[in-house]
Amino acid sequence: VMLVLDKSGSMVADQTGFWDHDADDADNDGIKDGDPMMGPATPRITRWSSLHSVVDFIVTSFNEKMNLGAALFPSTAALSKYTEAACPVSAVPEVKVAPMNAATILAAIPGADALDLRGGTPAAAGITTAVGELQSIVDGQPQFIVLVTDGAANCASDAATASERFESYDEHLPEVVAQANADKIPTFVVGIDIKDVVSPTIQDGNPDATNTYEKLNLVADAGGVPRPGAEKFYNTTNQQELQDALNMISMQILSCTIDLDPLPKYPDNVEVSPYGGMQVKDCMTEDGWQYVPQMNPDDPLQIQLCGQACADFQMSGKLDVQYRCPQSG
Repeated sequence: VMLVLDKSGSMVADQTGFWDHDADDADNDGIKDGDPMMGPATPRITRWSSLHSVVDFIVTSFNEKMNLGAALFPSTAALSKYTEAACPVSAVPEVKVAPMNAATILAAIPGADALDLRGGTPAAAGITTAVGELQSIVDGQPQFIVLVTDGAANCASDAATASERFESYDEHLPEVVAQANADKIPTFVVGIDIKDVVSPTIQDGNPDATNTYEKLNLVADAGGVPRPGAEKFYNTTNQQELQDALNMISMQILSCTIDLDPLPKYPDNVEVSPYGGMQVKDCMTEDGWQYVPQMNPDDPLQIQLCGQACADFQMSGKLDVQYRCPQSG
């Protein structure tokens, strides 16, 4: 799994970069909502601070269950300038994919209290770096990208002018995400406080006349793993929602459909601990496991974990499958 993280200046900007991370002050009046004593609300923190905390939680929780890497867009070399200097992305990710990578990822990204994040939103370049890293790994394991952003992509690689670079949406983002999905690398998309509005046409370093909500819906569709319903990406309005979104995505990545490799010589004598060798009949209502029907002989032999068996696997990342021989009469 490659985490592709938005490190643009908007994540810490004075006006837009701070948010109601614990949802206790919706009207932003400094008073805790619904408090008859009118106590002070929790001070707002930067979106980056929340993202850092959630990344800490996710990489620590799944450290033993996933091989993780991380790429920042833009890189830490980005400057607050209306030039290409605001758009650099490293061709090699800040953290290459590896097992037990939580500490390395947390050491490589800016700290939770960082206020000096700078640059635009070169999300397409971030995805390209992540794809290159994943395609360099040939181990047969499923591969995924998780894109987290708080705004519309810009910094297009073929922009001819500064205005095109910053004031126009980078249409390459859905293209590179769609190509990654075609190459069997789906992308989950997470938005940080994305409003369903059209941006003004002004020179502010953000794409003009752009509805970021609609754009991220298209990117999520292109990524191949959209949410069901009208909202295709995981839109979050506070830190808990952000954590819940990344946790749900992590659970989806830890699929409960498991290839049996190597193939058992005696499939009828396979046992899954602690449920034994008896298959359930209804995976929607029972706890245990069952074989996934093979549509043709070349399909892999798979088991589907059901109910509590699936939940236990997703929480632990561990599964005990035993291949037994038939008992002699």
